[in-house]
Amino acid sequence: MQAIFSWTILFTYSFFIIVLSFMPIRAPEVVIIPFLDKIIHTFAYMLLSFLTVNTLCKKRKARPRLISFSYAFLLGFAIEIIQHFLPYRAFEAGDIFSNSLGGSLGLFLRAV
Repeated sequence: MQAIFSWTILFTYSFFIIVLSFMPIRAPEVVIIPFLDKIIHTFAYMLLSFLTVNTLCKKRKARPRLISFSYAFLLGFAIEIIQHFLPYRAFEAGDIFSNSLGGSLGLFLRAV
């Protein structure tokens, strides 16, 4: 279990989020699950925060919770700002909220 808490896994997962965030997507014609994109954002950033805080704790870094939440929030915020300038993506404040909620939940999982 400890092997998943490494810088390599953390940055690979971060890269995965970045790539998926900038890919062109086509909205479905019919919404099957309301707010599915917000749910996906929450879970993606929950995992990001969880991986970050556990990696920082494993490496005995100072203030792992603050750094973990800040990293998840700032990554999500930066992605949303960049999406504003892409013709095939859009800035959504709800995504920032979902990312922040996920970042908080990841810290909660660590505490449990």
